[in-house]
Amino acid sequence: MNYHRQNRALVFMCAWNGEKTIARAIKSVLNQTRSDFTFWILNNGSTDKTDEIIKKYNKKDKRVKMLYLPVNNIVNAINLSKALRTESSAKYHFTIDADDEYVHDFFEVSSRFMDENKLDIVTCGYDVIDEQTGSIIKTRIPEDTFTVSGKQFQSDFIKYRPFTPFTWGKLYRNSQILLSDYILDEYNLCSKSVLNYNEYKYSSDSIYNLFLFRKARRIGVLGKSVYKYYQSQQQISSRVSLKEKVSEYYELYLTTRRYLESYGKVSKFNCDYLYAIYLSTIDDSMRFIFERKDVSPEERLELIKWIFSRDETPLLFSGIFDPEFKNLAARNKFLEENIKKILLEFGQTKEVNEIVNLLKGLKNERLC
Repeated sequence: MNYHRQNRALVFMCAWNGEKTIARAIKSVLNQTRSDFTFWILNNGSTDKTDEIIKKYNKKDKRVKMLYLPVNNIVNAINLSKALRTESSAKYHFTIDADDEYVHDFFEVSSRFMDENKLDIVTCGYDVIDEQTGSIIKTRIPEDTFTVSGKQFQSDFIKYRPFTPFTWGKLYRNSQILLSDYILDEYNLCSKSVLNYNEYKYSSDSIYNLFLFRKARRIGVLGKSVYKYYQSQQQISSRVSLKEKVSEYYELYLTTRRYLESYGKVSKFNCDYLYAIYLSTIDDSMRFIFERKDVSPEERLELIKWIFSRDETPLLFSGIFDPEFKNLAARNKFLEENIKKILLEFGQTKEVNEIVNLLKGLKNERLC
């Protein structure tokens, strides 16, 4: 019997060695106040007790359906998820990571908001929680609940953009508009490898999500936190190579720029916002570079040089931007702090001095 054709939503989870957290995630879905969904859980080659836990919930609740891949392969897992959505006649779909949880009324509140406003995507606020302590690191929610359509996709970009990354914490309408790939060539937002998941990249889900937002006619943002994202040291440490992670931040920035440009001429304010995003990606990249002491100094210095030699970087540090963007106003301080960190981390060598001089040359004298 094809259960997901009888239900209103398709929920998908991919789990690999999640024995410590998966029960929390599963219960948060099964305890939703709206219960008409089918919950597909993929055991993606786990070697711990993940399979036992999934089987336990499968026996207890007929909404839970089991899937299995013998080898941990995120590409196959994503393609399987996409195939399920394509074949499903469910009205909605949403996903959850095996170490996170939804607030109990996520599905009910999001689906009502979607139906009342004829939305293609609903996204929401979320809490970032320390896995070890259970304390909230930060909460990100909009000031109010709002919808976006037409020209607002560009004019209100700064309002909804913080809620576009990642596939979790979102309800999608299972429509042909979102499932079809026809719009890719028209807008050229991302490479076919990202769209078709032929290879997994660090920011693939965020890039693909921008692709879905570009296809949507109307989206909505809930002004409340209904997702709990748990952050652990394992997530922060290496799951992909340092070079891959740093280059993916750059690709996400480029995709974001192309996304805005696809709506027409980009306003001066949005151009400034894009530079603020770009500086934020550099900040994150530098933090990862300093953290990854398992990577050789030569490789890390090469990445730093690449970051500050890219075509966009001189424009970032020489431009005059809207004072609303605090990180842009503090660009010189950012350079000075990173110069100190580079010297402290790598000492004074010919290569280090070249990089230090490169950063000093970017300093904006008008901000002094």
